[in-house]
Amino acid sequence: MMRNNTKKIALVTGASRGIGKEISLLLAKNNIHVILLARTIGALEELNDNIINFGGSATIVQMDLNNLNSISHLSKEIGDRWGRLDILIANAGYLHNLTPMSHISEKDWQLSFNINLNSNWFLIKHLENLLLKSHFGRAIFLTSGASLGHRPFWGAYAISKAALDSMVRAWSSEMKETNLKINLYDPGATRTQMRARAYPGEDPHSLKSPKEAALHILKLCDEKNNISGERFEYKNN
Repeated sequence: MMRNNTKKIALVTGASRGIGKEISLLLAKNNIHVILLARTIGALEELNDNIINFGGSATIVQMDLNNLNSISHLSKEIGDRWGRLDILIANAGYLHNLTPMSHISEKDWQLSFNINLNSNWFLIKHLENLLLKSHFGRAIFLTSGASLGHRPFWGAYAISKAALDSMVRAWSSEMKETNLKINLYDPGATRTQMRARAYPGEDPHSLKSPKEAALHILKLCDEKNNISGERFEYKNN
């Protein structure tokens, strides 16, 4: 397939809703071709239609990141079609039912680590070369305040996010002599489905919208942003 090099190319995981959806829209509105990755084809098609309607462009990829081997195939497809990747937004996450550590099911434990940590390692492993082929490669990984403290009942989610923080910082140190800028972003309390499951009694209107968080993430994608290896939080941006 002929390579299309006229636009920047971005990949957003967990693109079908919440922060992933909003950052995908913002990237597309900034003349960036967005590879939309999520499990739900209907939501992806709706988002793609929205992007086309305002003159943007996108590619749909229906994928379950729990299937780790699919990431190498995705990398090959991106390489064959575009030859590079300019922006990676690793947004997809999995939150198990909040329960004591000893009550977490084996399935939930495995899903937490596969989605929140292992899939991101596979993205690093298979997309690094494509990101390095960009003159202004940017990679942003969504993390959580749960990774920093001793939040009871958040077990596998908190641990996998803490490991993600450590992994991304190590990778950014390895890439410090390159043009690739790699950062973590903690959006804090945001009006998403994941937040509603975790805090069912909370008034969603008391929280910021996903678009507000996405606007901050967009700044980290800018060519003028030369910061790398940092953990940004919404309140500090």
